[in-house]
Parts: sequence; C-alpha cells; structure tokens
Amino acid sequence: MVKNRFIITIGAPEWRLPMLVKLAEQNYDVFVITQQKSLFHKEIKNLNLSQSLFGFFPDKNLFQSYEKGVCIFDRRLFLWLIQTKIISKAYLWGLGLGNNTIFNYIRFFVAKKSLGVITYMPFGQKFQNKNAGFIINSTFNNPTYLWKKSNKLLFIGSLNKRKRLDILFHSLKIAKEDGYEYILEVIGDGAEKSQLKTLVHNLGISNNVNFHGHVSDQSHKHKIVKGCVLSISLGQAGLSILESMSFGLPFFTAKNAISGGEIENIIDEYNGFLIDDYNNPKFVALKLIKITTDISLNEISNNAFDYFSNFANGDLMTKRFKKIVG
Repeated sequence: MVKNRFIITIGAPEWRLPMLVKLAEQNYDVFVITQQKSLFHKEIKNLNLSQSLFGFFPDKNLFQSYEKGVCIFDRRLFLWLIQTKIISKAYLWGLGLGNNTIFNYIRFFVAKKSLGVITYMPFGQKFQNKNAGFIINSTFNNPTYLWKKSNKLLFIGSLNKRKRLDILFHSLKIAKEDGYEYILEVIGDGAEKSQLKTLVHNLGISNNVNFHGHVSDQSHKHKIVKGCVLSISLGQAGLSILESMSFGLPFFTAKNAISGGEIENIIDEYNGFLIDDYNNPKFVALKLIKITTDISLNEISNNAFDYFSNFANGDLMTKRFKKIVG
C-alpha cells in the first residue's frame, strides 16, 4: 500500500508515541526529528535535516509526492514552513495563540496558508475557519487518586520561567505561615532547576517541595502522583492539563496563563480551577486554601477523569485525527 499521508514532529512525548505508531501502520509515514532512542521504532522514520540558528530545514523534496499530511507545529520549523509549499498541503497541529499580538498575526498568516489547524481541545480557538477540534492522549486511562485527607499537590512540566513556579513557591510559604501546609511534588527538569531549588531553600520550604526530575518510567510517575489531590501550573497551561485529568486530578491555573488552547478544557469548579491572575502570591494562596478546604475535590476529581474518558481518550484521538486528515 502506498502511503500518501505524512506526519512531521519534533520529538514525541510518551502519551503521543502509541498513536503515532498506530497511524504509521495505517497509511501514514511518520517522521520524527529526535535523538531520543526511545522514539526509534521500526514504523517511525528519523527525519534527515539541516539545522541553523534559524531552525530546522528538512528536505522539501521528500514531501513533494505526498497528497497531504500533518506538521506538529514547532517554532523551529516555522521558517521552513513559510518558505516551502509544503504548508499548503499540511494541517498544523498545536498552533496555539499567545499573548504577543505580532506573533499571533504571524500564526494567523501561517494558519491561513495551511489546510487547517488541529488543536489540543475539543472546541478550540478560531483560526479564520481553519480550526479542527482535537484532544491529546495520555498513557494513563485509570484514575490514580486515593480518597483520603491529603495535602499533596502536583506539578508536571519543564522547569522554565513561563511556568511561574516562583509565584507558586511564594504562595506555599504564605499558606504555611497561615497554618496550611502543602507538599508539592515536582516532576520535570529544565534550565531553572538550580535557581528554583535555591528559592525553595531561601523561603524555608525545603520540606514542602520534592524535586523528582524528569520521570520517564510510568510506574514511577504513578507512585509519585498517587495521593496528590490537585495539579498546578500557574503561568502555563499546556499538555499537562489532560495528563492530570487522566490521573483524576483537577488542574489549577490562571485565566491568563500561556496556552496552546488546552486551557479551554478546564471548566472552573467543575473539572478544574481558574483564577483571574497568577501574579499575586497571596491571592494564589487564598485560592489554594479555599480549594482544599471548602470544595468537594472528590466530586471535581471524578468530573476531571470523566471528562478525560469521554473526550480525550486515545481511541477518540486517533479517530478524530483520521477523520480530519483522511
């Protein structure tokens, strides 16, 4: 069978890999730009490319014979997409809107040239009628929470300035001074790790924050997550939203958080929590205390997992993908 559909992605988190392998077996050629050995699979091709300060530049001739396909959007492929005609035969997956008006206009321009935009949510943002609703997958399909009185919170993601973990740490200190002590489990690594550890020490909350680093082993991640009652990322609300929901954990973030659109999956005080702004640690602390003392997290956590099960499971994701791309 001749494969006439392509998928291009830079790397692939664990939750996406099973779907890519399945699609590779069903009339798609999957190209991954990566050095991560765990993504080397007989059904997935490692894409040869040239690289410069301006991004990645795959061989455009490689894709001329394909009818259409999907490029999982990444800024490092941005110039290549613009300067080639490949964009006219590609859906862009994950092209979200940010807070920068100029870059948003550029995103709209790119979206207009493409076949359409596949987003990480069921209803999505509008790209001049180019939108195609979509939901991410997760490797988990069973809730892992334990219903008992718990003060454990969860953060999953890279440790960078956009996540505003510094604000969260100050909020934990304020809550502790008010008599509400929380333990934050931090799963992830990144450039800010050393500075964040120093901040935790200086704030006197070293016993309240556990840095686990990057965790690729799912059983190990499961053990860390188990017993947590809330997942938090104040400054950026991305792929961890639905991964958290797959654990049965509500997600807590700010309405003005950076997001590719995944934040639209959160229904405030139904399957997660939203605050108006994340810049005031005292405000965040008060909201956190209210969530964990005055609200039935049991019910909201069930709603979070039900939402994931009904709208974001792997089979539905693959079906939507095939329905859009063909």
